[in-house]
Amino acid sequence: PDTQILPLNGTREGLFLAAQVAPQKDNGLVFIPNPFYQVYAAAAYASNAEPVYLRASVETNFLPDLDAISEAHYQRCQCFFLCSPANPQGAVAEKPYLTKLLAKARQYNFLILADECYSEIFDRSLEDNPPPSILECVSQTEMQEAPFIVFHSLSKRSNLQGLRSGFCTGGKYVMDAFLA
Repeated sequence: PDTQILPLNGTREGLFLAAQVAPQKDNGLVFIPNPFYQVYAAAAYASNAEPVYLRASVETNFLPDLDAISEAHYQRCQCFFLCSPANPQGAVAEKPYLTKLLAKARQYNFLILADECYSEIFDRSLEDNPPPSILECVSQTEMQEAPFIVFHSLSKRSNLQGLRSGFCTGGKYVMDAFLA
């Protein structure tokens, strides 16, 4: 619905501000894939949380290993940044990965900030299998109110660097908080 989508003056600002609406926890953590976009770390510090850099290397298929995170860390997690397709590696989080992350977010009450700014930049020979969106996973489950926000950058998908135009969408209560 229109109430669950917001325009952004570029996704960098949106990604930074969205971390501020994540559930606040004592000794809170923000999970960040490593390598990472610098605004993720800045958002963690601004939300009074400790950034935890999750290795995204060849050993983990260039995505954070969700099973390597301890339960104690999940309990302290305020938000989880995920970039898919990942920059700079290009790794794609497939639907089972995204669904598992959504389940963890609900179980441990943290916000997923899904940076999907590169979702339309992929090998066109794979046209029948584009990178999935967390939105697809949410729409196919009972998790419409899952704690997530998805970010898209119109400047990247339209090859208009510097345009500073994007949007975000997410679950109703999360978007209500973000708008406020």
